[in-house]
Amino acid sequence: IKRGFPSVTGDRRLASRLHTVRRSGDSPRMTIVVVARWVARRGEEQAVADAVTQLVRAARAEPGCLLLWAHRDPGDPRVFLFYEHFADEAALAAHAETEHFRRHALDDAIPRLESRERSFYRLWEPADRNAGA
Repeated sequence: IKRGFPSVTGDRRLASRLHTVRRSGDSPRMTIVVVARWVARRGEEQAVADAVTQLVRAARAEPGCLLLWAHRDPGDPRVFLFYEHFADEAALAAHAETEHFRRHALDDAIPRLESRERSFYRLWEPADRNAGA
């Protein structure tokens, strides 16, 4: 099994969406990044995985969802990690109001969790120290 990081260039849909955001003049610094870690209660792993499968499929079709990767801990199948990019705060808010988020996350997966942690970030591109030199 080949392991490593997925390539943006290998995912034409993702590469196209990221290119569209850059080309439209939106600053990448407006991008909201969400990192979420879910731990399913014992015996609920498969039900959470099923809900996540449905949620991810629908969320990736949202216009403001630029990227959504779902991961599982290879040593503990109860642990899920999500890495998400939204175009801006409005896109993140719209995501949280969708029918599929309510149905698959709020009503199905989240009640089956032992714990849920979320962190929010803005995309940051450090200044090039050599620029203008």
